[in-house]
Amino acid sequence: MKQQEMMIRQAVKEDHEAIRNVLIKSYAQYAPQFTEEGWQDYSAALAAAVDNPNMELMLVAELEGKVVGTLQMFRSSEQAYDNPEMGITSAIVRFLGVDPDVRGKGIAESLLRKSIELTQSWDENVLYLHTSDKMQAAIRLYERMGFERALDKDFVSQSGTHVKGYQYVIKKEQPAGSSHHA
Repeated sequence: MKQQEMMIRQAVKEDHEAIRNVLIKSYAQYAPQFTEEGWQDYSAALAAAVDNPNMELMLVAELEGKVVGTLQMFRSSEQAYDNPEMGITSAIVRFLGVDPDVRGKGIAESLLRKSIELTQSWDENVLYLHTSDKMQAAIRLYERMGFERALDKDFVSQSGTHVKGYQYVIKKEQPAGSSHHA
């Protein structure tokens, strides 16, 4: 069987409904950890996030022409969380989601790799994201990819959840053929 072709691209308006569906489907596994009202609020926030005017851009992963994954990128903690006091003035990833039906194909990792490339293209050298202990599989992926804890970027959400900061520090590549930095 032919390897399924995955494509990572910037989202367009026509993708928004599919992105909402992927986000809600991908986060539904956490629903039992919420009260019913809490999950309704969270899923409404996921749906609304797709139209956030503060985001820099939204990526989608397509498999056979279907949107199966997504993430959003912001340029600061003010844009991402309406929280300039957090002091992040670099790229931040939020709302990473992959359709549970196609997990295990490297989709989340491909989306994150693209976000690292974009961070570099913006002349920034740190990419941040936030997660909670609910999301153990995601944390394992982040750590495997080289994200490290950014303890100074932790915060407590309005619902009282301890939200953990992670950062990916982009190493400046040595020019080809040089054995030392000038």
